[in-house]
Amino acid sequence: PCLAPDQVEAILAAAKCVTFGAGEHIITQGAPAGPMYILLSGRAEVLVEAGGQITPVAKIGPGECIGEVSVLT
Repeated sequence: PCLAPDQVEAILAAAKCVTFGAGEHIITQGAPAGPMYILLSGRAEVLVEAGGQITPVAKIGPGECIGEVSVLT
């Protein structure tokens, strides 16, 4: 694991659960940086827009995170 148990506990204490519906955007390309999300259940597809074309580049599932770059920068 990349985090010690006490670090995980600190993150969980500050975390907020949110629910997204099918087809709902979690993060939009080009939008200002926002929070990091960790999927607890379900799946999400990562899409990238370039030159007017939308291309799926990944699928993420429970335990995986998105938006971490904004947290790290």
